[in-house]
Amino acid sequence: MIDDELKRLEALAQYAREAAERARTARVARDEAIVEAVDDQGLSLGQVSRATGLVKSGISRIVGDAPVRGVL
Repeated sequence: MIDDELKRLEALAQYAREAAERARTARVARDEAIVEAVDDQGLSLGQVSRATGLVKSGISRIVGDAPVRGVL
């Protein structure tokens, strides 16, 4: 019984390691795509960062207001 649980935990740990590696790979690919798109459009990373911040704050404001408006 204990051996079965240990095997199960080892399998879960391996799955978690693999998932973490896939997430790292996805982040790198996303970051590379952003840099390539920024270069293609002739933008600076500062411009993109500022735009991203504005979008995030706008989304946060909309989501924050949603319960008040009865949307969520």
